[in-house]
Amino acid sequence: MDNFLNVFADQVRRAPGAIAASDGCNRLSYRDLDEISDGFARMLIAASVRPGDIVAIGLERGLGFLISMIGLFKVGAAYLPLDRTLPLDRRAYMLEQCSCRWLIAEDDAQLQIDGIGLLTMPVRLEGLKDGAPLERCILEDDSLAYVIFTSGSTGMPKGVMVHHGGMLNHLLAKVEDLGMHKAPNVAQTAPQSFDISVWQFLAPLICGGRTAILTRSEFLDLDRLGARIELDEIDILQVVPSHLLAILDAICVDAQNARFDRLSCLVATGEVLPVSLARRWLTTKPHVPLVNAYGPTECSDDVTHQVITRMPVADQAIPIGRAVRGVRLVVRDADLVALPVGEVGELYVEGVAVGLGYIGHPDLTAKAFVIVDGRRAYKTGDLVSCDGEGVFHYHGRADDQVKVRGHRIELSEVEFGILRLAYIKQAAVVLNTSRTRAFLTAFIVEQEGTATDLDRLRLDLHDVLPEHMIPSEFRVQSSLPQTSNGKIDKKKLTAIANETTAPDTVQSVATTATVGAEALLETWRELLRNPALRPADDFFKQGADSILALQFIARAKAHGYAFTLGDIFRHPTTIGLLKIARTQNAVAGTAARVGVTQLDPQQAKGDSTSFKQISPAQKGIYVQSLRTRHRTTYVLQYSFRMLLPDGGAVLEDGWRKAHQHHELLRSAFVLAPTGQPVRVVVEDAPLRWTRTSLLHLYDEHQRKHLEDFLVQDKQTGFELDQPALYRVHLFHLGGHDYQFILSAHHLVLDGASIFALMSEVFSGAPVAQDAFSTYIAGQEKFHLQREDQQLWSDLLEPFHVPVCVADKLAEPSLKPVEHRVFNRRLPATLEQGITGLCGRAGVTIAAVAATAWGMALNAINGGQHQLFGMIVSGRADTGVGLDDIGMYANTLPIPLALAATQSPEVSLQAVSRRIAELLRFESISMNEALASTRSRFANGAFDTVLNVETLADWAVLEAPGVTVELTQVTDLTEFAFAVEVLSGADAITVDFIRDPEYVSEERAEALCEHFLSALTYICEAHRPLQEWRGWQGVPMVSDETSAPKDQYPTSSQHTSFDTMVLAVARAIIGDDTIALQQNFFSSGGDSIGALQLIARLRSDGMTIDLDSIFASRSLSEIAQAVRPLHCTARGEIHPPTGATALVPVQRWFAEQQLVNPAHWCLGTAVEIHRPVAADTLVAITHKILERYPILSAQFKIGDGYDQTIPANPVDAQSSCRTAQLAASIDQSTEHIRAVLDESLSGLDLEQGDLFRAVLFRTPDPDTNLLVLVAHHLVIDAVSLRILVEDYLRLYAGSTVPAQVTPFRVWAQQLASHGQAFKNDVLSQTAYWSRVIEAIPAAIPFDLNRRPSGRTAMLSRGLSCAATSALIREVPAAYNTHINDILISALVRAFSGWRARPDIAINLEGHGRESVLEGVDVSRTVGWFTSVFPVCLNDPQEGLGSLIQATKRTLADIPQRGIGYGLLRYLFNESRVIPAAEPMVQFNYLGQWDNVSFVDPDAWMPSAQVLSLLDQVSVDPRNGRQHALEIEARIAQGRFEIDWYYDDGILSPQEAEDLATRYVDALAQIIEHGTAGAVVRVPGDYPDVDLTDDELQSLIAGVGAVPADIYPLSPTQEGILFQHLMSGDDTYTLQYVMDINGDVDISVLDAAWQVLAERHPILRTGFFWDAVAGPVQYVLQKATCSWQIIAGNGDPAQYERLMHDDRSRIFDLATPALTRFTLLSDGLQAHKLIWTYHHILLDGWCVAKVIKELFAIYDQMIRGVQPEAVFGPVYRDYIEWLASQQARENRPFWRHYLADAKPSLFTSPVAYQPSSRADHNVYRFTLGRDLSGCIERFCAGLGVTVAVLFQRIWAQILADNTQSFTPIFGWAISGRPVDLEGSQDIIGLMTSIVPCKVDAQAPFAAEALRQLQRSSAALQDEGHVSMSHFRSATGLGLEALFNTVLVVENFELQDNLPVGDRYRLSNLQWIEKSEFPLVLGLVPADDFLIELNFNPEKFCVAQMVDLQQRIVFHSRQISSLGNGYLEHDANLQCESVSQAG
Repeated sequence: MDNFLNVFADQVRRAPGAIAASDGCNRLSYRDLDEISDGFARMLIAASVRPGDIVAIGLERGLGFLISMIGLFKVGAAYLPLDRTLPLDRRAYMLEQCSCRWLIAEDDAQLQIDGIGLLTMPVRLEGLKDGAPLERCILEDDSLAYVIFTSGSTGMPKGVMVHHGGMLNHLLAKVEDLGMHKAPNVAQTAPQSFDISVWQFLAPLICGGRTAILTRSEFLDLDRLGARIELDEIDILQVVPSHLLAILDAICVDAQNARFDRLSCLVATGEVLPVSLARRWLTTKPHVPLVNAYGPTECSDDVTHQVITRMPVADQAIPIGRAVRGVRLVVRDADLVALPVGEVGELYVEGVAVGLGYIGHPDLTAKAFVIVDGRRAYKTGDLVSCDGEGVFHYHGRADDQVKVRGHRIELSEVEFGILRLAYIKQAAVVLNTSRTRAFLTAFIVEQEGTATDLDRLRLDLHDVLPEHMIPSEFRVQSSLPQTSNGKIDKKKLTAIANETTAPDTVQSVATTATVGAEALLETWRELLRNPALRPADDFFKQGADSILALQFIARAKAHGYAFTLGDIFRHPTTIGLLKIARTQNAVAGTAARVGVTQLDPQQAKGDSTSFKQISPAQKGIYVQSLRTRHRTTYVLQYSFRMLLPDGGAVLEDGWRKAHQHHELLRSAFVLAPTGQPVRVVVEDAPLRWTRTSLLHLYDEHQRKHLEDFLVQDKQTGFELDQPALYRVHLFHLGGHDYQFILSAHHLVLDGASIFALMSEVFSGAPVAQDAFSTYIAGQEKFHLQREDQQLWSDLLEPFHVPVCVADKLAEPSLKPVEHRVFNRRLPATLEQGITGLCGRAGVTIAAVAATAWGMALNAINGGQHQLFGMIVSGRADTGVGLDDIGMYANTLPIPLALAATQSPEVSLQAVSRRIAELLRFESISMNEALASTRSRFANGAFDTVLNVETLADWAVLEAPGVTVELTQVTDLTEFAFAVEVLSGADAITVDFIRDPEYVSEERAEALCEHFLSALTYICEAHRPLQEWRGWQGVPMVSDETSAPKDQYPTSSQHTSFDTMVLAVARAIIGDDTIALQQNFFSSGGDSIGALQLIARLRSDGMTIDLDSIFASRSLSEIAQAVRPLHCTARGEIHPPTGATALVPVQRWFAEQQLVNPAHWCLGTAVEIHRPVAADTLVAITHKILERYPILSAQFKIGDGYDQTIPANPVDAQSSCRTAQLAASIDQSTEHIRAVLDESLSGLDLEQGDLFRAVLFRTPDPDTNLLVLVAHHLVIDAVSLRILVEDYLRLYAGSTVPAQVTPFRVWAQQLASHGQAFKNDVLSQTAYWSRVIEAIPAAIPFDLNRRPSGRTAMLSRGLSCAATSALIREVPAAYNTHINDILISALVRAFSGWRARPDIAINLEGHGRESVLEGVDVSRTVGWFTSVFPVCLNDPQEGLGSLIQATKRTLADIPQRGIGYGLLRYLFNESRVIPAAEPMVQFNYLGQWDNVSFVDPDAWMPSAQVLSLLDQVSVDPRNGRQHALEIEARIAQGRFEIDWYYDDGILSPQEAEDLATRYVDALAQIIEHGTAGAVVRVPGDYPDVDLTDDELQSLIAGVGAVPADIYPLSPTQEGILFQHLMSGDDTYTLQYVMDINGDVDISVLDAAWQVLAERHPILRTGFFWDAVAGPVQYVLQKATCSWQIIAGNGDPAQYERLMHDDRSRIFDLATPALTRFTLLSDGLQAHKLIWTYHHILLDGWCVAKVIKELFAIYDQMIRGVQPEAVFGPVYRDYIEWLASQQARENRPFWRHYLADAKPSLFTSPVAYQPSSRADHNVYRFTLGRDLSGCIERFCAGLGVTVAVLFQRIWAQILADNTQSFTPIFGWAISGRPVDLEGSQDIIGLMTSIVPCKVDAQAPFAAEALRQLQRSSAALQDEGHVSMSHFRSATGLGLEALFNTVLVVENFELQDNLPVGDRYRLSNLQWIEKSEFPLVLGLVPADDFLIELNFNPEKFCVAQMVDLQQRIVFHSRQISSLGNGYLEHDANLQCESVSQAG
């Protein structure tokens, strides 16, 4: 007899290693599950559990629960699921009914019940494995399996007994009806007390599937549910219809829920399935069938299934379906007579499914389980009918049992529960269906003299009823209506409940008049169907539940809000939700990123040796092909017209040979027992060859027959487990005329293989080796390395929504997709434009097509970032050639960023580099590449694909009498839209393929139009992309009047972050003149201001870490570091309340011996100048205390200040006080003091009463003083700012910014963080030890004096003018922070006072450093202060030396001092505990003025009030911890400093003297800093290693202070070295252009100054007298030389002027290294000569500089001031180089140049000296015809023109040097792909690298492509120094080669600027090189070639000879066409240039 254990054992034997169950964290194989459950069964036997016992399981759902179930079955026991959330007496009743002796639970005393033994489930399940073999109990059909309790009409629940026979029957029914034979993965989501949990747990285990157990929170959180669906590859999900509604709502607004696409079916159960819901699901997910399941618990769960695959009719109810296996259903009337078809009656269930009855209730069993017609049946109470097809339809209940949220509820049981409460007299409960979700409404009558508190009523019911049975709505009535026979009239009550809303039970609260509030409120009103719902109404009291909450979450997302279930349960009102509302931008990216573990097919049991691995692409195709929609999508069809004289005999014989030779052609694809698809080779698989004669048909009928055959053959498809997966058909049309059709599945062949396969067939000689087996064996190529995973994650990070074009939801069709195809042939002019562009720009057609497709996607979706798939061959770098046969093709994701301001060619170059960069991943699984996006949108990242193919020349297959013509190709894709660009010898054709169920014809036509338009724009336009008519985005210039339409776009724009950061910084510092290029700290900011900056950014949904602010040199750099706010915290997660570790500063406090430790506070105050309501203070304080639980922290003093943060805050009423003043604030200080003294006297550390908010009213109602004071243990100065801001916001009715990390999280992570963090802190020990050792000698006071314990105080300050200079001018002069200035003044004051230079002080920092990753405490309330010692020295020289010394000392402090407290108090490091503590403490509290920036009516009080607060905050008996404590602040525009001193250590006169000295020192520094003094130290320039003397020498030599200093690039170093060695003009470059029209040179000069401000390299000079190496420095301003010379039209004057200008050698130490000369004839004809040094710029930049210069000039000439632009600059490139230091150690060049021999070119033509040695450029063109041929040739092969000329130049060198692998210099652009904005950087980035070419390689397509790949590698590896090449070869470059090839891919000549009154033309240039011969190629319509030669080494005659050789080879190659090329080694070029 079969039972569950037998069937499960079979699966264990079949696939022991397959995964059986998982819980999201852990997985168990079938073997593990069997062995562990055996071990648990042994535990049960040891506890005397016997067959037939019922054992309760009190575990949470998880692997332990599943193990318990199976373990109990193995010993013959049954299980009772016991929900720990049930009321205790209900649990006790259930245990008693079942006579349970044992309860299985975790080790939890809370679950213990008297008389019940506790069996503990071990934490480590593996420990149960070991043990003796288990002898399983034999189970019978009627053996009890489980007991599940349902609602009972008697007032107590009924326990339903289900036997093993019924349970197994139901499991098998699920397997059959849900198609579970293919080992699916099932989501286990139901609570264990639900009957549906049984099949979810067990059904997968009897069919080889997997049980994926989800927690309740995972199931209810749709994002987490989607993640688990993907993680566990879930196929089957079961939900109640109301939950399905929430899922659909989420799918509509959240693309992430595309993950539901992978489901094979969705089961709905537990409630009536509305037809509207079914229609909506099938509209949204047509490929996922919906199963409506029905069944009572008493019948082993479901007894009917209705599989819904077609759209149901809108006005008909969804049937409950047909009877499942083993079940007989009968519809009977009240007399038990079976009713005919169509009549409504009660449903009776018969058969094996019928349960054993109700445990302990034979009476109830007899009523429900009856004998009818001799058979046992269950009487369901459900009214149904049966139609003629055996389908049952539901019509309601025959009694008062209802279903709510899937729970079966007897209304009478709920009523009994309510009546158990003494204060309720009567109760009636009805089902309310007036809203979206059905819920219970209770009508109650109170006992006389009682008034029911509904909140208390709900709480009391929790003790007697489960949560799901507590009514959502209560209505208090004076009496209940009755029927005529005296019973309660339930019908009338039901009508009342459904027609009216409940009376008000909550006090009215004013609504928040915001759009967001209205949107959220209306959403709840719609969900609850309650238009009267108010903002303060509790949703759950109005009928809401968790499912409705899910629906609300989904709909709220559509309004831009993100909530969690916890949010709604904690804040169940609209007002409450608004308080914690978060926008979706602020929580983007929080979904968990999950991966899928792949199993090795070799783990499968059985004959697994026959299983062969498959590629990721094949796996994806296999999975998609199992879906009905894509069953035929992957059928590839090729149709040929052939002339075959032999009747096809050779063709058939060739196919049979190929079939036997290639194992892939004989392969089938199956699922291994592991669940993974594998390949199986069937050696005797037959060739599917058919031959058909069509001679009996006329031509027209033959064509029709062939058309029909192609359609039918494709629709036939393939069974993937039955080889061969291809068919060949030969149709005889007449004579020698044949039609040949090949149909193949993509699993075995890709498109590129067809030509090779047909070639092999016709030749009859298979290739020597089948490459596919070798290819597939190297599986590592299919997977990303860790660093590559990060690369893809970075590339895909900008994509937060899928990039899709689908514009319609798929119809609910499961038929195969019928793709629609239409094509366009490109016009001849556009074809020529594309081929010309490819040759000119050095790119492929694929790059052009990809750029155009990116633009087309922009036209549809907008945005800069676009993502699509590209079909790639998969044959690069894998050992697979073009003639190899198999499935190698793959889909590669292509992420692009198209900048609106860039020209098409610049974008094209970027796209080309991106494709080249990603091609190394062409074999990688697309899922792996997209892994980082799964948490955002699963596998639906994009829905379009691009395929670019060069069509094969089928004519090469022809032989005498044999012809082959390709007539039709069908190659489709699963993507919604595909673009195929087919390049042939005579035309370029584009096919557009759409899935009509997703993409409409209108959308397809639009995409086609956009793509073709973009192609044309790319080829013809030179304007920015944003001017293309299809571009969707904000144009750079929106004001037509302010900028000309043809203005050249600048390289970068202000970003929104720039604007945001600038606005916030100005507000914080209080200066509206601050600009983006200024330093935050030098402009008056400080560390406190930095925290304010972080907080303000957070409130706008952005964030930045503190270290980035300190590291940034300007506000612009700060803006670049800003990023969207992500609410993900790494590390261990801690709740905000509970026992809390003390942080270091709290531990310091615990060590102090204080008289009154409770009165040691910190406070602040703010004046509010508007009326403040009396009752608002308490309300707001309550919110503050709830928001920041640290303010209620409790400290047990006797136990070392143990800290606990309670879940419930202290009473706000006791924390607040309001006092009326008789006079103004400043005149009432004594009254204020008295009130505060009294308030603070009641603080209690142990009770957590630590906070006071006191509101002082004045006689003027518009003037109030709010004082906030808290114990210092829970607050610091930053926290006070936060509280003040929050109070002001709440007073104003606005929202409060988020607190990301609560204080307890910080404290716990600080205390429990890992060893790596501890090691990092411990590394600071040596530093702090040195400081500690220096303290005793630096104590400033007489140690013989004894402290008195009395604190005296005096105050000093500065004027407003002096304060303004202090914070705005002085820090800038010294390039430092204001804190450095204040401490420098203190050092000078002490050194003068005590006549000693050293002083030891303690400094206070805010302590909120970024020491814990993922933790943000910028807006957290708590005590974070760090206190640390510092020993300072006054050099007793000038103020500059003093400030330099102080800066150095403070800059050396690691992590701004936070490590000291961690070492001393957290790690107890003895070496940092000083023998003597510093006696002085200094604390700068920042600019208090800016606390009130959120509220214009709030001001800071006077210094008098703030000083008063300091005095009353600490009990004077406590004393101060230092002999002198100095507190400084800026308030009301004045710098104020308070001195608190012990009068036993300092006399009043001494204190006065010291304070005076300090103010005097500060005044001197202010005077010095504002008088033009500028001080810099080497630390100001951290990127270079300069000594102080070297820095001062640099500044003195330049006569100015550099704005920046950084290293040189390797190329710059080489040029500097050559310049210093030779001193000639080799690196002086000169450009000259004609200007026709008016030009104002003064405006042009001003335009250059603006340009230089944008690009610091134009203000750069060089300093080489540094020991550590040369540096480059940038000045704030560098003057460029401009001169005007009158011309006379004489060319000689022009030549002489240019020569003289070149002869003026630049001094590289003095910027600017560029100059201009305007040669003007006064008649609007000018020549502009631009001369610059090559160390600044490369040729790439020239066009950008000229265009941008004249764009600025055009603006200024119109009177428009150009905007400042902060884009990528040359420093960014230098920083990128610094991050690439490891390149120098890479072996690339050592391997590449191994065995390299010098290749030094010498001309065979005799040298003829030239009298004009300066003319060293020989230019010629190739002619338009030859140039066009070269472009077409390169485009056809998919290679660049540059690669072709590399090969030509190598051939010329080989002929000349007799070297078969000649080496020459190759100029690379040097603009890294991974450096954002590198294309826009102005500066020298090009470099010369050695290029080695195999001149013996044939001129074959693959050889040229290989050369192209190696050239791309040179680009990547070229960022190294010249010395690196020298060390790799032992030779300098000049000794390795003497020629260089340069391809100029930037155009300028035809795109020079044109203004309103001028035109530029005739651009020419003169360049020199250290190499004797440079070949420069400028691709254009007519290729220009420049031979730049050293006249001392070469002559013009020799250049003429070179011209002939270049032309000769160019013609030879281009004449060979697009076929395979072979190089004739005997072909030589005779020299045509002889001497003379």
